[in-house]
Amino acid sequence: MAHCLFKARSLAEKESMLKDEIVRGTTRTLSLVDASSLVVTGNLNLTLYALKVIPRHLYPVLLAASLRRGLFVSTKAIIGSWPFASLNFPALHNYSDILSIQQADEQHDHPALAAAIAISEQKDCRIKDIDLTSLNISDRTNDLFLNTLLKGRQAETQESKCEKQHRRAFSREHKELRILMSSRVTGQGIKAFFKKRSQLKAVNIRVRNKRLWVDQCGTELVERVLTFVDKEGTTELNLSYNSLRNEGLRRILPFIQQFPALTVLCLQYNTLNLTKDHDNSVVTNLSSTLQHLPRLRYLNLTANRITRKLAEILRLMEQPLILLDVTCCMLSKEDIAYLAGSCHCQGLQHLLLRDNYDFGRNWDAAERLLRNVADNLVELDLEHCNLGQIQGFAAQLATLAPRFKCLRSLEIQRNFLRARDQINVVVEYGNCPSMEMLRLSFPVQEDDVFVVEDEGRTDPEWFENVCRKRKAETRHHQSSSTDCKQINVFVYQEDFVSHSAETQFTFSI
Repeated sequence: MAHCLFKARSLAEKESMLKDEIVRGTTRTLSLVDASSLVVTGNLNLTLYALKVIPRHLYPVLLAASLRRGLFVSTKAIIGSWPFASLNFPALHNYSDILSIQQADEQHDHPALAAAIAISEQKDCRIKDIDLTSLNISDRTNDLFLNTLLKGRQAETQESKCEKQHRRAFSREHKELRILMSSRVTGQGIKAFFKKRSQLKAVNIRVRNKRLWVDQCGTELVERVLTFVDKEGTTELNLSYNSLRNEGLRRILPFIQQFPALTVLCLQYNTLNLTKDHDNSVVTNLSSTLQHLPRLRYLNLTANRITRKLAEILRLMEQPLILLDVTCCMLSKEDIAYLAGSCHCQGLQHLLLRDNYDFGRNWDAAERLLRNVADNLVELDLEHCNLGQIQGFAAQLATLAPRFKCLRSLEIQRNFLRARDQINVVVEYGNCPSMEMLRLSFPVQEDDVFVVEDEGRTDPEWFENVCRKRKAETRHHQSSSTDCKQINVFVYQEDFVSHSAETQFTFSI
């Protein structure tokens, strides 16, 4: 069938293409249509011929193959003949068995630019909606994409004016072109952002942002951006490094509530201090805002002081969070106790508690929290949480390992735990079925010597060998049906002064 449609050269060439895919690491056998598409898109003449004879439903397959091979010219030709009103890059994965779509490293070969050029060159282009959210577009490529579309429509406007002057023809308004992409606005580029969006609006190009980053802008500029942007379809809002402080947060919370589809909210590094008794209205407003975001699943409050306020912030949320990042938030015992008994334990997959010193001072609540989140947890970060103050912490943490069925990443470095105790953690969590990465560190005394009391060995080689030996012993006692996968272990050298992580070694068991 594919041979008849695409007029592919030979079966031998298709077999060669299949071998190339195997060399690249693709183990699944490609369908005949996919193999033919890969061959056809490699030759521009074959591509142009195929565009004349193939049925509409095979266009996405052909475009997916062109993107798979990073072919700019073929991609441009296919999009230029696109028969649909929507160009949805994320959906291309559903039209083909081709496993991954490669993206060109060079800016001028990016598929987004191929789409912009193709649309600009077609006066009666059918495409009305473009979804670029699956493409990894840098800020510069983003600008080039929008500039290409803008110049194309501006040139078309000038041509219409010339026709009106010489032929007395009426210029037609541009058809609306809707674009869904990701955008980042910084303080330095704020003027260019508003200018570009105004120019796009003038030629009837509507830009919506699935992911919107606004950073290093300050409260007033953040307000302007959130007032100006189209809020429909935005699922991720990142407001990091804006130094909002409490008053600034109070001013922008009403705008945040206007994003109905928001699933991710990041407020990290905004110097918030929600512990002040006289400023409790900010906590109330934040809690109310989170209540009005029914789809919110990811919340990042890193480096904002929320001591004894976590319960008030999250209490009105009915849906459990998937990710909670409260790194360096100065959580108290009350905060840990609340989280251990909250509804969020039911859905948490990523729990990031790094740099919260009180976590190690309340092991009863901390253990209860770990037990309650164990079923679904994928990532657990307990770096620098004063765990060395808990008597027998490593042993207690090791006993919890069988509960973690989905855990992939565990970080416990900078807690000044004994090397011998951490070996037990490596061995026990190495048996977790999904475990991929462990991060831990050697304890260091004032004389910068590792504390290890076995045959005088104090070097990383000793640690690695003991871990391998213990792991081999546990594997020997397990049933043959048990799947023991390798995990990467990153070991850092702790420094009492700078907590440097520059000295490290990695091994797999």
